[in-house]
Amino acid sequence: YFTPDLPAEAAHARRTMIGRSAEEVDHAPPRGRYAPVPAPQASAPHSVLRWAAPAAALVVASAIVVGRALRKRH
Repeated sequence: YFTPDLPAEAAHARRTMIGRSAEEVDHAPPRGRYAPVPAPQASAPHSVLRWAAPAAALVVASAIVVGRALRKRH
């Protein structure tokens, strides 16, 4: 984070002590033990949709084909 009330020497000392550039100190997200923990991904609905949507489309398409074939027979 950037603190404008710090003198330039103190800000430089803080950056060199940490070992990162000014951009990294001011803008980089925290790393290591202070890094944000990613949210657990709810993969259940997505994985169900991955196979359920094509299966439903196949069922509808086959029903249309069977319906047309039966209509042509009569």
